[in-house]
Amino acid sequence: HPNIIPAPQKMVAGEGTFIAKKGMTIVSKDAKDFSAHYLQDKLEEVFDFPVTVSTQAKADGCITFVTDKSLPQEGYKLDIQQGSITIASADEAGKYYGVQTLLQLFPAGVYSGDHLRLKEYPIGALSVEDAPRFGYRGFMLDVSRTFFELEYLRNYIDWMSHHKLNRLHLHLTDDNGWRIEIKKYPKLTEVGATRQEGEGTTHGGFYTQEEIKEVVAYAAERHITVVPELETPGHE
Repeated sequence: HPNIIPAPQKMVAGEGTFIAKKGMTIVSKDAKDFSAHYLQDKLEEVFDFPVTVSTQAKADGCITFVTDKSLPQEGYKLDIQQGSITIASADEAGKYYGVQTLLQLFPAGVYSGDHLRLKEYPIGALSVEDAPRFGYRGFMLDVSRTFFELEYLRNYIDWMSHHKLNRLHLHLTDDNGWRIEIKKYPKLTEVGATRQEGEGTTHGGFYTQEEIKEVVAYAAERHITVVPELETPGHE
């Protein structure tokens, strides 16, 4: 069996091989489906041909999203056959997690951004069925002690979603630094966002309200809820 992280509840190898090649189409009833276009972008990182998204099924070589209301919340079924791949889910989160499992069966370049320019790629027939054991699956990132730029947060959220985590506990304030703009109280960031780290060196930064909105929206697209932690004052 392939190494899928986290390990799914059920995985059964089949017979035959799906060949990802020119003409491969992602099929979704929704032309603006985020999961479909996300998968398209990732696959085009490694292949030497365009991967299209369509609302119309083709005879062969399709990755098709279907709805199955019998599946649990955030659950999915991934079925890989010789001529097609199907991802079934009851909700958008399950669909997205099915995509993440499928991507783990492709070369690592789908994550690294390496343009491998592959002409084709084989994936053995496989049936995967999975759903999260726990509703809350999270990481905590302490940006009060160490400030991280917006691009780092986006990358952090991406890696969380690759592993099907769904809560980002963002530690925004402490005695080490105040990292979120509060327009009514500008001195919180004017004074509290920067600290002395040594002779002649400082560490600091903060997120504007617009930047925080961007982070929340970016995470929500990937089915991650941002849980802010703010303390007044920072504890001793």
